[in-house]
Amino acid sequence: ERDLHLVQVLSALVSQDAKMLHERLKWVKEKDDKRLRDDTAQWLGDASRFTTLDWYQQVIQIWKDELNYKPKYFWIAWRAALNDAPQHALTVAEFAKNEFKDDPSFSEEYDYMKALFGQPAQLLPAPEKLQPAAK
Repeated sequence: ERDLHLVQVLSALVSQDAKMLHERLKWVKEKDDKRLRDDTAQWLGDASRFTTLDWYQQVIQIWKDELNYKPKYFWIAWRAALNDAPQHALTVAEFAKNEFKDDPSFSEEYDYMKALFGQPAQLLPAPEKLQPAAK
């Protein structure tokens, strides 16, 4: 049951199926199972790099609409960051910061992530300017 759920979440993410994602996240809330919630949040972050930012903003809104489980916003964000999707991570972090304005830890975490990922293109020179490694 859990594996099928996760496959359906991934399918909804990749196919941009908002209806299915609503259904899956509603099911997670009904089950009220920590491991299921953790696994679902993790996959929302892990698979984010396969989605457009526009769609991913909708994904996070659906998370809010169906679960709005405060402790998992930054789990989703950091999983996105760890899976080569820093802009998706910032999208989640900014959403959470705005959603929980009364909690300063959300602003602090967003600021930290923004310092790390705010302008990733400027961290390294363009590939054509990189020099080959010395042998």
